[in-house]
Amino acid sequence: PSTEAMRLDKFNRLSGGQQKKLMLEHVLADEPDILLLDEPFKGLDSETKAHTVNTVMKLILGKTAIMVLF
Repeated sequence: PSTEAMRLDKFNRLSGGQQKKLMLEHVLADEPDILLLDEPFKGLDSETKAHTVNTVMKLILGKTAIMVLF
């Protein structure tokens, strides 16, 4: 199988919360000037959610961000 197929297989083996966390980290790593997030913390366990919320708040400081939280 191709490298891409192997990555996709590994990604699909993650839980929904792990997939969401990985995608969010990927987006934030690019340090976008504008960030649109639709329920970015849904599906995360409470400990991961608290850590992720704190991290996102630090990373978006001084940037334009729109988040749908409910």
